[in-house]
Amino acid sequence: MNTSDIVVASLEDNARDQMRAELLQTLKYGFDRRNKQYAEVTLRAGVPVDLIYDRVFQSRRPFAVLKNLPVDSLPAEWAVGTAQLTDAVLVGITHALGFRHFGYPEEKKGAILQDVHPITGWEKTLSNAGRIKFNLHVESPFLPRAARPEAAALIALNNEAKTATRIAVVEEVNERLPNEIVEILRRPLFTYKHDDSFSINGYTLHTPPSPFLKQIDGYEESRCAIYTLAESREAEEAVAAWIEAAEAVAIDIVLEPGDILVFNNYRCIHGRGAVEGRRWLKRVYGSRQCDLADENDMVSVWSAVGAAGNHSF
Repeated sequence: MNTSDIVVASLEDNARDQMRAELLQTLKYGFDRRNKQYAEVTLRAGVPVDLIYDRVFQSRRPFAVLKNLPVDSLPAEWAVGTAQLTDAVLVGITHALGFRHFGYPEEKKGAILQDVHPITGWEKTLSNAGRIKFNLHVESPFLPRAARPEAAALIALNNEAKTATRIAVVEEVNERLPNEIVEILRRPLFTYKHDDSFSINGYTLHTPPSPFLKQIDGYEESRCAIYTLAESREAEEAVAAWIEAAEAVAIDIVLEPGDILVFNNYRCIHGRGAVEGRRWLKRVYGSRQCDLADENDMVSVWSAVGAAGNHSF
């Protein structure tokens, strides 16, 4: 894959420094995730928002990387903590893209701007707090589509581990497989269990039978989960074949400090390699429209599961 298919731009140093100075001036009055001034600074700095938007929402390869953004400078012996400049950059870019940010009260204690890093005691979990390989998946696949983020963004403060974020496009995976396998995956033969990062009072949530693949508005989408349960041997083998094809087409993106990755969560699957060393990324979810979010930008798992609407995918 040509690098230009991944990296939409790298900010010039003077634009980066202008963006840093303006954001720091704004942050003198405190950080506010709802502050739209960060988006205004983003646009003045020349961040190619229209190009990123077109890639993520209107192209056949719906993800993009932007490089050389201002982020908080970390000392040699840093610990995960406050990073308001990075937060403002992440919020500014995603607000400019039209995201409505939201979080889940059952995940990361309701954090909307989330710290992604290994956590002691979670090393072997299949979650963003683990160190073991995190297989390809979409975010929140155990929830109906209306409660899943349409897109997500990751920005790096540190990646000494050189851990790659892996991305594969659903349509490109499908193209590698015989039609008969794809058609099996379009049938409601699969259920999905909640992710390890969610705390739901000891309960286990499974979806009703649902397709693994579906075409919506002319684009191929997947409900690929870490925990996908197939109802038959044929369906299980079809999932295994799809995952094998996904691993074959997935690309590795090593995010360096100041790099942001924005991707369409409906039409891409993502994962990462094992984390062997220090790594700290910031993450935010968003959708251009999210009717299930409350006034605090929270989407409750229980409300989403109980909501009226389409739960078939």
